[in-house]
Amino acid sequence: MVHNDGHEALWWNPNTRSKVYESYDHDNDSFNLLLTDFDGFWVDTERRGAFFDYVWGKTLQEAGLEGSIEELTTLRWKGYEWESDVKTSTIAWMNRIKVARDKIGKPYNSHDAYQLSLLLSQQARDKFRAALGDQFQNIDDPGILLAERKEQLGAQLLCQEPRLVLVLASLKPGALEFLESIPDDVTLAIVSAGRRATILEPIMEAYSLVLPSFARRFKGMLFGEEDGGGHTKPSEGFITSVRWNLAHRLHDAGKIPLRGISIHNTLMLGDRALDTPIKRGGMHHITVGQNPGHLGPLTSHASDLYHLLEKIRNPKITARDFTLRKLHNTLNC
Repeated sequence: MVHNDGHEALWWNPNTRSKVYESYDHDNDSFNLLLTDFDGFWVDTERRGAFFDYVWGKTLQEAGLEGSIEELTTLRWKGYEWESDVKTSTIAWMNRIKVARDKIGKPYNSHDAYQLSLLLSQQARDKFRAALGDQFQNIDDPGILLAERKEQLGAQLLCQEPRLVLVLASLKPGALEFLESIPDDVTLAIVSAGRRATILEPIMEAYSLVLPSFARRFKGMLFGEEDGGGHTKPSEGFITSVRWNLAHRLHDAGKIPLRGISIHNTLMLGDRALDTPIKRGGMHHITVGQNPGHLGPLTSHASDLYHLLEKIRNPKITARDFTLRKLHNTLNC
């Protein structure tokens, strides 16, 4: 169990029940746990025409919509908007389709309205239920059925052709170089607030076949919609609770030393704002990408992974940025 008041963290050793306190005095040390985002950080799944657009296009074609993947991607983005997780986003999209309006409230033309109405049809729902199996036979919500089929189809496509990841979910520039700089004794794990294991685990499994040196480096994965077999919607402070949930799972699996891990010696890395300052406590954060997020104490930012490596190798930068200094002390740079 972990308690954090913003100045010190308390770890309870589950075996001895002893207490371990940590404070900011340790900020010149190295990190021993790196928790990272996955899509958008390690793999490039979200750009136009990449994995998620491709799978959505295939799913819409299965529902009876006509057009190429590119044409259906353009049609989808007129009305689809990301809202914390795929199910919530898809249900909201279906509600807009019911009133023939796109995401800014503009009416669809007659052709687009007809195409999209097929997603609400009984035929599409029956087709998706048949593909999804028994557990969805009593589900009739078109948004839920479409979202679940999209996730399932993405996993099936990667199972049939793992090398698709090299094109549709390629590694971000600098990913291998950054990965290779992380010492083996530093625990590296993945957390994703908005994505599911149902789609990200198949991506990692495909990489385990086509690039095993990448996949085997990670010690664990935890996802926003997966919580003990149930589903939880990401919310304010979600990462704060999930990262320690994951840390304890890794601890119990023997992948973290029994002495435990300090919240101040843990680094969270992602492609956008990962948490709010009030929820950050003693956790160090680095955002990598176009959105620096909530910068402040214990945070830093780089435009890409090459830029991050460049910054931590620059003594002038690390001298004034102690999050980057700790990362410099951690990596083999």
